Amino acid sequence: MNITVIFTGGTIGSSAQQNFVSTDAKMPYRLLAMYESQQNKKGTSIPHFLTESPFTTLSEYMDGSHLNLLIACIQKLLTGSCAKGIDGIIITHGTDTLPFTAAALGMCFAYAKIPILLVSSNYILDDPRANGLTNFTAAVDYIYDWKHTHSGQGTTIETPASPDTAAAMYTPGFPILPTAVGIAYCNTGDAPKIYNALGIYNHRPFDDSLYERPYDAYAEAIAPVLRECSVIRHVTPDSICTSGTTIDLLSGNTDIPDPGRDPILESYTFFDTTCPVCFFQSMPGMQYHLPDDARAVLIHAYHSGTINTKNPSLLALTERAAQKKIPVYLTGISTESTDYDSKAVYESLGIIPLPEYSPLVAYMYLWYKYSRGD
Repeated sequence: MNITVIFTGGTIGSSAQQNFVSTDAKMPYRLLAMYESQQNKKGTSIPHFLTESPFTTLSEYMDGSHLNLLIACIQKLLTGSCAKGIDGIIITHGTDTLPFTAAALGMCFAYAKIPILLVSSNYILDDPRANGLTNFTAAVDYIYDWKHTHSGQGTTIETPASPDTAAAMYTPGFPILPTAVGIAYCNTGDAPKIYNALGIYNHRPFDDSLYERPYDAYAEAIAPVLRECSVIRHVTPDSICTSGTTIDLLSGNTDIPDPGRDPILESYTFFDTTCPVCFFQSMPGMQYHLPDDARAVLIHAYHSGTINTKNPSLLALTERAAQKKIPVYLTGISTESTDYDSKAVYESLGIIPLPEYSPLVAYMYLWYKYSRGD
């Protein structure tokens, strides 16, 4: 089995240096050595790992330039001459912005034919509390199961390469991801799990745990986003696990890079370095402003899909946005939520409610959309 591991830094690729955690060029390979040592003790076969490293950074420093390099690297792996020999891709990443990168990759590569999994670590690998090795092992096991059991069909279940993640991922009837991109992560006190990258919510304060919404709750809403954002020309539109004729959903879109070119060496922009989306999280007494370079506004509503539409600052924002022809979007509103009177003026204020996908996905989608001149 052949797996390409893309190193990007983060805590999983860092060590303690002079009382601070910093990226360390040796740590990514230490992760592979730890995995191989673990598997050798169990007498389990070890995949053939190939490595890539388009950049190295702590994840809090991530911006559009890093996302562009990562997307281009993955695209090259999926469309290049070695694509047929790759059974899966694992991306090591920091935890802070892990959900954001996962959402971006989930939009761009949802229809890929092999699993693409992100892994991180809540502590540096030398810390006994670290879950990095557990997460990496879960990712390898998932790729193994996908290759040897599902083979793109999503049918029967087989014993995984490692028994450590059997209870979490391979109990009878446990479905494989409905899209290609996921996150392998073990919340503290739980078994490791594979999360759908498109259903992840941002971390709770002081908590590195991941939480997701069931895919069937937002699958219909997210489908148009995936069709728009996919950077893979030929895709299977329903699921990576369904065999059959592929179709070209993006025919005629000349913005998609030519697979024959080297995207790593080109400055193709998927995401602007500076996000063109002005984002606001609803809070009492909120003061809004509209930067001169903003191309869109995104407001995250309260849990019931409401915002203070009597706030003079909001009214000034929507008026100025209308004058500059800048759209104002609202995320976090459900079709099943109560119709409070504050919602009655959304249309008159020019506020556009977004479908029921994750607010995090909404942010990354608008960043992608308005980076490309859409």
